[in-house]
Amino acid sequence: MLIDSVIIVLRETLEAAFLLSLLLAMTHFLGMTAPRFRAAVLLGLGGALLFDVTLHAVFDWFGGIGYELANAIVQLLIYCAILAILGLLMRGRRARHRTQTPLRWLMAATVALAITREGAEILQYFSSLTGQTGAISDAITGAIIGAGVGFSAGTLFYYLQLTLGPTRALRTAAILLTLVGGGMCAQATLLLIQADWLPAQAPLWNSSGWLPESSPLGQLLYALIGYEATPSPLVVGIWLASIAIALLSCRGEYHRPLTGYSPGSPKNIARHWMNTDASRPPLPPFSRETAAQKVRMAEDGWNSRDPQRVALAYTPDSRWRNRNEFLQGRAEIEAFLTRKWQSENQYRLIKELWAHDANRIAVRFAYEWHDAHTNWFRSYGNENWEFDAQGLMRLRFASINDLAIRTEDRKFHWPQGRRPDAHPGLSELGL
Repeated sequence: MLIDSVIIVLRETLEAAFLLSLLLAMTHFLGMTAPRFRAAVLLGLGGALLFDVTLHAVFDWFGGIGYELANAIVQLLIYCAILAILGLLMRGRRARHRTQTPLRWLMAATVALAITREGAEILQYFSSLTGQTGAISDAITGAIIGAGVGFSAGTLFYYLQLTLGPTRALRTAAILLTLVGGGMCAQATLLLIQADWLPAQAPLWNSSGWLPESSPLGQLLYALIGYEATPSPLVVGIWLASIAIALLSCRGEYHRPLTGYSPGSPKNIARHWMNTDASRPPLPPFSRETAAQKVRMAEDGWNSRDPQRVALAYTPDSRWRNRNEFLQGRAEIEAFLTRKWQSENQYRLIKELWAHDANRIAVRFAYEWHDAHTNWFRSYGNENWEFDAQGLMRLRFASINDLAIRTEDRKFHWPQGRRPDAHPGLSELGL
């Protein structure tokens, strides 16, 4: 009973965790505000409980095949949501702002539907053990082990995606979503065969001898592609057709990462920008994509208003000209930033890439702040940066002008700290 519980819960948990980690990593690489995944998880759990409570009534639908039909419908809805996500993902860079909101909703809906389905399967398994005291104890232990392994695998997969880089990661995500969608259709086909809505056929092959469905690899492949050891020709045909349809929806330009691409959560960005390592990726020579990453990471660092940590992004002997001040070395940089943020209150900054070379980047920026008398200003500036081979900035030249503004003319209103991904940049604000 313990082993059965581990296998069942691991299979269902792994599928949901895999999908959640894949979508969550995609939001980071696209520079999106994360969908409300917590709300989606809660909604999915609520859906699973509702499904379990009404299970007996569902079973009676359509002459006793209601459960299979309901389960198949949920899987087909997930597949449709994946198709829509892939289509929006391929809309390209020009459409990125129009696609972010529907992408977030579709991702949240996909997670909610997946958890509803997987949670209902687990609850149904436990319902079948009602009255078996010893069996329930073993099943709970097995469920804890299975869930722990499943979520750990999902977490590991999430962090593995963050190591790929944005372009490669989005291409990989499109491929994996295509496979997941195909697996959903294959599983829905099996359910419809069980319901006698589709014809049963002899299996094309039997791979259970060398790759059992209950093995760790079998469970992983089940979560990824809907692996079945004894698939019928119909199941294989529908799996291939669903893959083909998903690939067709992927036609077009990849949705590029936004200027605000971040390799992980906002906290990870801060750690990435402010760590004490000698190397500070991305490293030169820069592409436009990696130069844009460098700009946003610098913006995030300065919006933290932490002089000591921000100074670590520069070489120990870094030289600056900031307005009419000339600085050299991290100690002088840290002292300057301390004075700056003591006098510039409610500081909020937006940077934007202007141009780049192999190891140089040109940036324009604007930041809003007020003085001790609550007089508001918007400061406009241009920066020229030069980096060493380790990605640390060794030269910074900044020219800045201050414009007095009325309080009602402010444009930067996010809570102090990192600018949200959905907040428009300078060009979008007309600055």
